Amino acid sequence: MSLSCSHPALGPLSVSLQYSPVRSTYFAKVILLGFRLITGCLLLFLSFGCQNLPVGQLSLLRSSIKEVNATDSVDQISESPLVPAVVPDSSVLEGRWRYENAWPEPFEGPGAILELAQVPQFRWHFERPETVQNERAHNPATTNETEDLPTVYSRIEKPTRQQLAEWWTLSAFDDASGRNACILLAYHAPDKLDASRLDRLARITRDEINLNPQDLNTAEFVSVEPETFWNRFWSARNNPANEEQLPEETVEKTASLESEKPVEKISIQQRAAAAEAWCYVVYNQNEVAEKKYREPGQTLQDEDLPDLVRQELMIGIAREIPPRKIPGLSESLTRNSNPATQQLMQIAVMDACLVYAIHHREQITQNWDVTSKPITMEVAASDPAGLWPVTLWEQRWDDSPEMVIRFGQWLSLIRHPLAESYLTQKLSHVDIKVKQASLCSLGLLPEKSANTFLTSRLEQEQGQNKALVLLALSYQNPEIMERSVHDEDRSVRLEVAKFAGEHPSRTSLTTLLKLVKERDPEIQQAAVEAVKNWDKELAFPVLAAGFHLGMFQTRQQARESLEQHFHIVIAGIEDSQEQRRQILDQIQSEHLPEISWNETPVFHADASRLQPEEDVYAQQTRVRSQLNQLLDEELSRIEKQEIEQDLQRTAERSPVVLNRELDRLATKELKPLAIKLSKLPCRGCEPFENLDSDQLLQRRRAARQFVEIATQETLPEWTIRLLGEQLKNEQDPHVCRAILASISNDTTPQSRHVAEIALLHPWADVRILGCQYVQKHRLPQLAPLLIPLLQERNQAVQVAAIRAAGFCRNPIVIDGLSTSETSSLPSGLRLLLGTVPGHIELEVLLALARLDDSQGKSELIKLAYSPDGERRREVVTRISELDDREFSEPLIRLGWTETDPQVQRVILEGLNRIIPEAEQPDLSKASNYDERMKVWSVWLEQSKSNK
Repeated sequence: MSLSCSHPALGPLSVSLQYSPVRSTYFAKVILLGFRLITGCLLLFLSFGCQNLPVGQLSLLRSSIKEVNATDSVDQISESPLVPAVVPDSSVLEGRWRYENAWPEPFEGPGAILELAQVPQFRWHFERPETVQNERAHNPATTNETEDLPTVYSRIEKPTRQQLAEWWTLSAFDDASGRNACILLAYHAPDKLDASRLDRLARITRDEINLNPQDLNTAEFVSVEPETFWNRFWSARNNPANEEQLPEETVEKTASLESEKPVEKISIQQRAAAAEAWCYVVYNQNEVAEKKYREPGQTLQDEDLPDLVRQELMIGIAREIPPRKIPGLSESLTRNSNPATQQLMQIAVMDACLVYAIHHREQITQNWDVTSKPITMEVAASDPAGLWPVTLWEQRWDDSPEMVIRFGQWLSLIRHPLAESYLTQKLSHVDIKVKQASLCSLGLLPEKSANTFLTSRLEQEQGQNKALVLLALSYQNPEIMERSVHDEDRSVRLEVAKFAGEHPSRTSLTTLLKLVKERDPEIQQAAVEAVKNWDKELAFPVLAAGFHLGMFQTRQQARESLEQHFHIVIAGIEDSQEQRRQILDQIQSEHLPEISWNETPVFHADASRLQPEEDVYAQQTRVRSQLNQLLDEELSRIEKQEIEQDLQRTAERSPVVLNRELDRLATKELKPLAIKLSKLPCRGCEPFENLDSDQLLQRRRAARQFVEIATQETLPEWTIRLLGEQLKNEQDPHVCRAILASISNDTTPQSRHVAEIALLHPWADVRILGCQYVQKHRLPQLAPLLIPLLQERNQAVQVAAIRAAGFCRNPIVIDGLSTSETSSLPSGLRLLLGTVPGHIELEVLLALARLDDSQGKSELIKLAYSPDGERRREVVTRISELDDREFSEPLIRLGWTETDPQVQRVILEGLNRIIPEAEQPDLSKASNYDERMKVWSVWLEQSKSNK
């Protein structure tokens, strides 16, 4: 007799009662048959409603199925005989498999694609439903009400050891949940998979289900030979010896029940995920590649294999097998007649080529003929090692974004000599993503020409594209990102913060300290976020600076990070600056007594900090006396030598003490003293010996020495004061440029004073450099000095002053100051409208827009409707540089009526820059500019309706 019940996770369950017939007398047979009927009725009554019971409450199964200890690891379970057990209902793996692009985005950097060789990214992810399942668990009676609730899916990223143990047990069941568990095990524990489960992955890929899947879910499992898959899972009831003992009636009833059960189908998505997991497990085996990939290769030869499964097998095998040797891969480029399906297959072939290039980049040696051109290149010359499909080179003419991106990445990975020309050509592609991917791929090329080309693009690109160029250059030269910490473009500084956070070091710490002290809240928060995963010793100075000096949101973010790093709770929400200082002092004294939070740790501790305070005061007094004696002309040569030697030792051991005393001196006393100190082998003093020389080359050399020192540390106050005095009378523009370059990264009062001198300098070139300093640091204090330069006759100075006025964040430059006490005529930016040439008027409008002037913005929008297409393109490009979301609606409306494709292109690029990526509409289905503008128009209307 056989009783059956079903469960949504475990499939059909059967409980069989088997007895051997008694052959002594016919009477015994009658008694036995009656006993069977009574027992069957009792079991039927007891099992009534078993379909509604959770798996763990099936009493008929609990007695005969081994329980799983949730604390057992995968290692412990794999060593024990495989006996399927009843697992908690939470372990039933119901859900769906979703595809996701595994290739890194351009802003992850050129090296991100190479990291896939060590840290694989899977294309298929398993998602479990959350909302509906949780509602039904809390309120089972309202099933009809929960049917209308949206289903929210959650992804399993990092399973626990308990989950792995449950998956191991659940993978014994040959239903949807068991197959999901087997695939997930292959993803997260490939080295623990045994031969039977590896064989199951192959069968899932080939769409092969067990002949009697219900037998794998019965209570009568037997484990005989661990290495034999069928012996692990086949029920004892399927033994031929037992079948002979069953009554004929029972066998017929069981067969009829099994024939009526519907056959469960495997979805194509599940098969594709199994194919990816299968190849990943095979990849981790220590065998010869041709041998271990033989079975996946034979599966590829199945003509009825779905394209989705075929693609995963080709990509998985390509980890170790050259693409040309993979069965059917070359033919897949021309297999399908459907254009849409053929496109997906071509992309999969390119993905396979990329995978092989990533895993064998160092071993690929190509004897390329650099003189050959793509249009005349022969097949033998394009692939001398015979690694790639013969028709792969025909794909270089495919202009679809996905193929262009992948083909360019492939050329850069194999270091093809024609990669640079191909990638530079694709920078003018209609799709902005192609341009960004091409810039990123150029960073992988080691040739100097590629580096030179990217360097030249820095002056042409703005916003995110400029940040991407810097990111590409940083792959070969990481220092270039640190040198861009004061770049005028906010997108660049944000990328610098992100890059510094990904490369923890003392240099990165100095970079982030500079960024966290900016007044831009987004830059501050990016700097604090960058040290989130740093060690607390290295992250503390940045977090302290953000907590002490940052704006409100920055302080909140720094507070949370401090609590996480030091496992403390900081009381209070909004403290005064003095209270925040006390909090930081307490954290330092209790957790990091060796680190001073208000001093940059990259500076070496000098001797003065290690001595008692009275010794420091005594040292300062001695240095002050020695400096006064050094100015005495009647000092003997021996005394002079002793003083110089003592000052030299002080400069080496305690430069802070020496600089502090020099800062106290007046400027007129400093100049003769600096010349005397220049003879000492002291860093920062030597250049003064030649800075006042009559020889032009010596003055230029001395000025360049100050620039070199300034790139490593901030110049002392007394040094900057002397450089400012030198700038007043300097006539050589190269020396003036070097002096301003030495203070370009600092905003100390002394540095601002030098900039004031530059703004009033008689040389036009120097005045331009002063304006650029104000523009770079956005200094509102220097705005009054910019107003006279707005009327400058020299147009180069006038344009520089207008740009600086737009960045200075001081509205006084809009209408200016009165020219005299008796005149009220304005002298600001607004006065220039209608009185200057067109290209200068554009700069004026941009400056007014940056200052949030409504007239400037409206006039700028009007200018975007110029009848000249080139003028419209220029105006739209400059508008996008403002990073002002207020211009998004005018740009969309302009693009709706625009007919010039070049103007449409810059409008789309501007919208891509102005609107955050998370809020942008999906443009993947739009094939041309007009369709993309339609998508943006729909997005605009929806945004208005949601407000």
